[in-house]
Amino acid sequence: MLWSRPGPGTNRRRSGAQRPDVQTRQDSAVKARTQAINQLKAVLVVADPALRERLSSLGNAELFRTCARLSWRDGDDEDAVARATHITLSLLAQRIEQLTGQIDALNQRLIRLVERHAARGRARPDARSPDASSDMPPEKLSRVPPL
Repeated sequence: MLWSRPGPGTNRRRSGAQRPDVQTRQDSAVKARTQAINQLKAVLVVADPALRERLSSLGNAELFRTCARLSWRDGDDEDAVARATHITLSLLAQRIEQLTGQIDALNQRLIRLVERHAARGRARPDARSPDASSDMPPEKLSRVPPL
């Protein structure tokens, strides 16, 4: 199966099929987590002042853990708004935790891929220097300023 790289975010098989690469999945998870965090904080802005006060001193990690554990309190509809707020905060915080785990796993996978690729490059005696360019003759390379 031959793959070519037509642009950022996808690998394209010559038959035209596409598959997202690890970096694209990580970028997507980071974007989704950022959106969930923004949504959670927006819910907190309009939440009951007592709940908002109770959660205001927490850092992000503790805030997400606390919100994920909020009780859904089954019962009458007397305090339906508070229950809906708890449910929303809990679901958003759980989503943030899931996405954080996904991002961590993808980061580890990216690290392994880079290390494996770097090891292969060092193992090949004919491997070109990362500063070398196949488009430039050696005499022009000496005039290119280092990065």
